[in-house]
Amino acid sequence: MNVKATKIQLEEMISSGNWYSCTSDYNLNYSYLKKDNKLGFRLRILSIDKIDVDLIEDSYKLEIDDGQLWLMKIEVVNMNRESLPPDLVTRSVRMVDKKKFFFDVFVDRDRNYNHHLYRSDYAKITKLNRYVGGVVLTPKIKTNGALAFLLPNDDSAEYSITIKNGTINAV
Repeated sequence: MNVKATKIQLEEMISSGNWYSCTSDYNLNYSYLKKDNKLGFRLRILSIDKIDVDLIEDSYKLEIDDGQLWLMKIEVVNMNRESLPPDLVTRSVRMVDKKKFFFDVFVDRDRNYNHHLYRSDYAKITKLNRYVGGVVLTPKIKTNGALAFLLPNDDSAEYSITIKNGTINAV
């Protein structure tokens, strides 16, 4: 019996090293999405670590308030028949805690739509900029990058990964 999962424990994903099949229904009529209009990609999470904001130039421009930024290193494979804009991945992957609070990928746009974090040297070094605009995701080609999450300052919290409007399953 093939059960469609809505979330998978983050620690399990990292420790297993497994690839996960992700689908997301965006209700977009893009010709490059699968027949059923779903975004399809594979995801492997390599690690997640706290970000030392002192390593980011102009970090005072980041509006992180009392939260903690985390860097999640990932690999992604586009499973659609045509190339995809990379930000479809960042709009799909999210974290959820045990109390069912959802956390989307951190977006650091200011009122003028400047991306302080994603255009920084830190982003280039850590590949945070890979899935925020830029080079398209070619079908069946593995890409390496990272996502940033702003999470509450709670070292005991446990998180799962979920796909917005979609499913995630071990391959």
